[in-house]
Amino acid sequence: MKIAQLRESYPAEITRRLAQALVSRRPDLTLVGGTQVAPAPPQPAAPPTRVGAAQPVPVEAEAIPAAPEPAEEAEGVIEPWIESELCTTCNECTQLNPKIFAYDENKQAYIKDPRGGPFSDIVKAAERCTAKVIHPGTPLDPNEPDLAKWVKRAEPYQ
Repeated sequence: MKIAQLRESYPAEITRRLAQALVSRRPDLTLVGGTQVAPAPPQPAAPPTRVGAAQPVPVEAEAIPAAPEPAEEAEGVIEPWIESELCTTCNECTQLNPKIFAYDENKQAYIKDPRGGPFSDIVKAAERCTAKVIHPGTPLDPNEPDLAKWVKRAEPYQ
């Protein structure tokens, strides 16, 4: 009985407490009908246009920066890399080859040692990764067996 009551009332209580905490940190809030609310945000200005065009052409908004690209080595070799901040800790890569992959203090995967196993393990990990954040790069060992096959399989994950 008590659990059912808590399940019903708890979401509203948490919402109320969260709202109070947020409001208490904002001195610019005003009271409306007994409830504090934030002032309406300012309306965005018209998008900038290119000068000299026959018709105004909106300028694209600044793009969200892409994840950092791996450093390219002198020989054209690209080391494998992971968008660690997007890792979901699915364990696919670390179980496949713990010499190559490891978790940091935030339980997000990173490349511990790109030479800790074959290129094929990195490609398999990229294929299994549920978040699709593993990028195999290029093979570090040009003598690895079946390399052409693994390079082809790695293409979608670069």
